[in-house]
Amino acid sequence: GTVVHAVNEAWSDGLTIDVEQMVHEMAQGERNARTWVDREDEVVTACMGYLDGLEAFYAKHKPILERFEAVVRTPGILIGTADWVATLADGSRWLLDIKTTAEQDEAKGVYTDSWTLQLAAYRWATEEVFYEADARGKPQECGTSPWVSIDRAGIVHLRGDGRFELYEVEATPEWYETFCDLARACLRLKQIQPAKAVRP
Repeated sequence: GTVVHAVNEAWSDGLTIDVEQMVHEMAQGERNARTWVDREDEVVTACMGYLDGLEAFYAKHKPILERFEAVVRTPGILIGTADWVATLADGSRWLLDIKTTAEQDEAKGVYTDSWTLQLAAYRWATEEVFYEADARGKPQECGTSPWVSIDRAGIVHLRGDGRFELYEVEATPEWYETFCDLARACLRLKQIQPAKAVRP
């Protein structure tokens, strides 16, 4: 998934990527890729089927990037990172999330309920948050703007064998309210302290 997201970001910017070089650089420089050291060729081989599927998605839907890895927030409820906002060949602005699975059975590896909540939370978030590096190089919030209006939401599902599916997700305002209700309930539960046992 890490490589797929990195390649997608590059493709969205119109860049051509040497995947083998990228994997070697990520293995040396990124904390979540350090397990790839001395296994880089294996990682490259494993990635190629997913990238073939992503390339097929590009060929069919012709995405035009608008946002990539945008941080969105509904204050007090949610802060998260939306993978991708792009206008597709149908003319609609889509909120897209990329999911990878090695599961080849088309009836498996599809988690519509959780995808619906996730994309509804991102689609109807109230603001986009911007960051810049502080003097120590750490990200620091530097501003916000209203989050963009989204026409449709979906999952680009890659199975690792060159296939992809675009699942449209009904990320409606009602699902957003359900997400907000669950988030508020979770916050309330965290505030409840368990009763202390009293010894006789």
